Formats: sequence, structure tokens, C-alpha cells
Amino acid sequence: MQNQNNPLVRTLIAAAILASASAAHAISVGANVGATVDGVTQAVVDTGLTGSVQAKLAADTRLKGSDIAVTSENNVVILTGKAPSADARAAAEAVAKSAVNADVRVVNRIEAPGVLSAIGGDVKVAADTTGEVITDSWISTKIKSQLLADTATKGTAIKVTTKDNVVFLKGTVATKAERNQAIALAKQTKGVARVNASKLKVSTRVKANADVNAQ
Repeated sequence: MQNQNNPLVRTLIAAAILASASAAHAISVGANVGATVDGVTQAVVDTGLTGSVQAKLAADTRLKGSDIAVTSENNVVILTGKAPSADARAAAEAVAKSAVNADVRVVNRIEAPGVLSAIGGDVKVAADTTGEVITDSWISTKIKSQLLADTATKGTAIKVTTKDNVVFLKGTVATKAERNQAIALAKQTKGVARVNASKLKVSTRVKANADVNAQ
């Protein structure tokens, strides 16, 4: 206790406390500065990506008549707006990818006639003359109802799924004619881009019986 009352001791203690506080403050400030520098660096990178893509899009004659906006965030380039055709939309994506490094992701949300566009996590076809929006779930439901209503496929256990307007048919049918009818119904459904029926099989038991009868 007597040592602490010594003026020299008190001075040394005060200096030690001050030095400790200063060091703690310096560490805190250093961490904040580091975070700020990282954020600024990413912002600069994103700005550079946007500018690079915009310059290339503006110089490409294939995109005449397009109205495309470019934004970038965390090394992801997002294309939005409208293009006059599916070819112009595809060209815009190709141009954007050529303007950035391979590790930069390009998301194409450009709308074009007859082309799919991502909206609200679902996929739709550009609105037809009635203005109707066609989603993957709508297509699947429509095809299922058509299969049930058709006399050739009624009661058939065919699983229907749709991804990006491509329809996948899966299951087993009794005859080849039934399989062909299911595919035809799917193809003629509005909004369908393609039908994949590789997993829609004809019953081997039925085929075996037909072979026996043929003999």
C-alpha cells in the first residue's frame, strides 16, 4: 500500500494503464479498417465488372434494339431487361461471359419473345397474346389432366414433372400406342419446349404376351 502512494509508482501504473488502453483501441481500429478495406475492394471489383460488361454489350451489333441493364454483386453479374429475340438474349449472355473471368457467375434474366425468364423462383414463358403466364407447375397440372381425360391414357400411372418448360414423363404404360399418345398430349400443351420420355416404358409383360400371341 505504501508503494502505491509513491508518486513514481503511481505514474508508472498510470502509464501502463494508458498503454494498455491504446493498444486495445489500435486493435479495434485495425479490425474495422480491414473490414472496410475488404468491402471497398469488393465494391471496386463489382463496379469494374459492370463497366466491362456494359462496354462489350454496347459494342456488339447483335444486340441492336435490346434494352439491357447490368448489375454486379459479390462477383455475380446479373443481366436484366429485354431483347428483341432469343438469339439476341443468348448473345448478350455470351458477351457478358467473355467480358469477365471464368470464376465470375453470369445470371441471365433478360426477357425475350418465346424465351424462358426467371420470375419469383418459378419459370415462365413470355406472355402469349392473351397475356397468360405459364409456369412449370401449370404445365404439369395441365398435362396430367389431359392424360386422365384421354381415353387412350386414362388411368395410366404416368408421373409428369416440368423443369424450365421441359416435360419429363416417367412410368410404365400398357402399349406403345399409349406411350405415343402420352407424348403427343404433352407436346401439344401450351408452353412446352420439349418432352423427355426416356423413362416412360412399355410394360414388358404386355410385350411378352404379344410375342407369344404372334407365335
